Amino acid sequence: MATVYLADDLKHERRVALKVLKPELAAVVGAERFLAEIKTTANLQHPHVLPLFDSGEADSFLFYVMPYVEGETLRDRIDREKQLSVDEAVRITAAVSSALQHAHERGVIHRDIKPANILLQGGQPVVADFGIALAVSAGGGNRLTETGLSVGTPYYMSPEQATGESTIGPQSDLYALSCVLYEMLVGAPPYVGSTAQAVLGQIIAGSAKPATQLRPTVPANVDSALRKGLEKVPADRFASAEAFSRALEDANFRYGVPAVREDSGRWRMVAAASIAVTLSTLAWATLGQQEARPFFDVGLPFDAPIDFRARLAFDLSPDASFIVYETSIDGTQMLRYHSLRDGEGRAIQGTEGASGGPRLSPDGRTVAFVVGAEMFTVPIEGGRRTKVANVSDPYGVWLDDGRIMIADEDGRILKFIDPIQQSTQEIPSHYCISPWPLPGGERVLCGGGDSKYAHWWDLVNPGVDAWEPVRVEGPASGDGASSMLRGADFRIIDEDYLVYVSVDGALRGTRIRSLDPFVVGSSVPLFSGLRRESYTGTGQYDVSEDGTLVYVDGGNAEVGRFVQVPGQGDRVAAPLPIEPSLIVRWAPSPDGRRLAAVVEELQVQQLRVYDLSTGAHSVWQEAHRIGQPRWTPDGRELVVPLFSDPRSAVLVMGSPDDVRPPRTLIESGRADSWPSTFLDEETLLLGSGDGTPASVLHLTTDSVTVDYLPMTSLFISASPDGEFLVFQADGASEIFLQRYPGVGSRYPISDVGVDPSWVSSTAFVYYVTRAGLGLGPGVEWRRVTVDDGPDGVRWSEEVWFTDPDFIDTPGPSYIVTPDEGFIYVQSLDVTDVGRYVRVIPDWVEQMKRAVDEAN
Repeated sequence: MATVYLADDLKHERRVALKVLKPELAAVVGAERFLAEIKTTANLQHPHVLPLFDSGEADSFLFYVMPYVEGETLRDRIDREKQLSVDEAVRITAAVSSALQHAHERGVIHRDIKPANILLQGGQPVVADFGIALAVSAGGGNRLTETGLSVGTPYYMSPEQATGESTIGPQSDLYALSCVLYEMLVGAPPYVGSTAQAVLGQIIAGSAKPATQLRPTVPANVDSALRKGLEKVPADRFASAEAFSRALEDANFRYGVPAVREDSGRWRMVAAASIAVTLSTLAWATLGQQEARPFFDVGLPFDAPIDFRARLAFDLSPDASFIVYETSIDGTQMLRYHSLRDGEGRAIQGTEGASGGPRLSPDGRTVAFVVGAEMFTVPIEGGRRTKVANVSDPYGVWLDDGRIMIADEDGRILKFIDPIQQSTQEIPSHYCISPWPLPGGERVLCGGGDSKYAHWWDLVNPGVDAWEPVRVEGPASGDGASSMLRGADFRIIDEDYLVYVSVDGALRGTRIRSLDPFVVGSSVPLFSGLRRESYTGTGQYDVSEDGTLVYVDGGNAEVGRFVQVPGQGDRVAAPLPIEPSLIVRWAPSPDGRRLAAVVEELQVQQLRVYDLSTGAHSVWQEAHRIGQPRWTPDGRELVVPLFSDPRSAVLVMGSPDDVRPPRTLIESGRADSWPSTFLDEETLLLGSGDGTPASVLHLTTDSVTVDYLPMTSLFISASPDGEFLVFQADGASEIFLQRYPGVGSRYPISDVGVDPSWVSSTAFVYYVTRAGLGLGPGVEWRRVTVDDGPDGVRWSEEVWFTDPDFIDTPGPSYIVTPDEGFIYVQSLDVTDVGRYVRVIPDWVEQMKRAVDEAN
């Protein structure tokens, strides 16, 4: 809202903070109203309130003057320390609470409580800018909203602020202070996102993770106080700041945690029945000013929610009368039937061990599911299950012709399974994630994973060139296509419409202009808040034959934060000072001071270079897609593949500190490989995910030469001493060890491992998914110590680290740091389960009208 200057008060011979309101804001607010409202601040006299010295107008500039505080803001301290001790966080919160209590008793609401407005003067918290937000809001009136300006900071806005309510009370400040306390304890606010809109959407409709889940040492009463302070409805929060402070000091305070009863089994049944069906007929409209339509929410049993560990955790019956979803019942993963009409629900016997992706037959009588690496079918009523195929990926579509289409082996093989004949047809594909059949049956539509754009794959003539991106019609080019359609989980509805999940988590729709070439029109966002899965980008939604939409909210699981696990000492994942975002790939510099990271934006990917001491970054490259970056051993340059479009790639090398463009090493071809390990200053090891051999790139000033290795590998890593290679087999989750340069004995390490990487010359790590082992969410890293002795190669392994909030990302999902630790991405803003589904009848007609208006 303002620019802050350090100034000299000539009259009193003191240094002050001179705050000058931004001109565009001053023009809207008006001097007279602003100066009248800001006087309220001058009447606040409290040890934890920063006083107002002066205010006024000078040549149309509105200003106010406050004491200059020598110290730092709470924002600075959190950025530096990441997390504060529980005692310190509670002490700061109690001090701010007393300041708020003083102000609220005098009718003053701060409206912008955040770490940057809490100054630490000699270690004591002092709240700044009291009354400023109110002065701006009151002075701006309706004009403030009309200009698109808003008062408040998204991460700390209360739901009533986020929805634009005109009446803001003391409970809004308490909500913001709860967000600040949450961040001091956990290291991030309760809700984060890649855009302000995404954050506000989470505040309105999301559910924050309990602080104790992210930091088990948080006392129960502090966690309970946070639960109450973060309630959506103001009346459900604390009645006063003083009450909030008392709860933080009361070790017996509890809120939001069900009581344990002796008849807990009966209580769970009663609780499940009471929330089985929640019908809330509310208004719903698309962004296109459509007629309001009703929707209703169907609650699921408390002890049997939807489990989000699957790419698509539920399926909708053709007539929209019921769903089948994955859940955990008494510790056993299985499928559950739940009626959307009367709330009837039951476990489907015979589906024990289901690991995701339930698919209903076109008549709704049979469900297909995966256990481990096998697909089974069972009647919807339950019973004996029948094995129909071997698959490693449960995501697919049960086609109208009776076959089940599965994108297996991470989208590199399309399998068409006949469940009656128990036969399988396999067709190689070009990394097809989330396949959807195109009219005519000769092509499928793909999009997701590392390829967040729509493209089709030819089933009749599969080959290297048997695919093409879907283009968006240019606004001024007639039927010409101007760009690619970016997103994931593309589905065709009624042959003429296409819906998909964009990278910001919104469900969007567009009109199909032609199928050959495949061109679409303008897309329109239909709603946000949909649960979006990490890596694949798929959304938890489905559409029935009669046009009903059913979806689950839960946030964008691809939004995450960087955390680092040290190689020595306590293995605790500590957040890095980098804002949460849609992170794709990254590489720490050899000196550990910088981090090169590929971040997904709505239309492009950016290669950013972060300063790990401050979190500040610069954008070095932008492209349709950016491959894995690697620093040169001296830390001066980066090698990275850049794709201007899916068919045009270059491997470039350059310095992010140099204004000159990077130099091209290779055009097309091998540029799609993963730069893995620098063997020395001029030798780079490359893995490959396209069935071609791994290779070694020799970089010289005159030319670049390539040597191929006798192996195909998705991920490959060389030991620092150059003696061994460890790699993941292309198209499989298998880890092998062998000597460099790839000759001699090959030692199988694991048949369920992913992403191997050396941490020293005698040890490497890899990870396995805990769900695949039946151990719950997340992954565990295993450290393998290699002994190359006179009796041959021996090795031993141990579980090194686990994290249930790990995010699987395209490319390597963790990167080793110079201290033998590693950096990975941790989920922040999503829930692990879905407690209800939202049902919107006649949604397809609403979608069509919105899309037609946009086109």
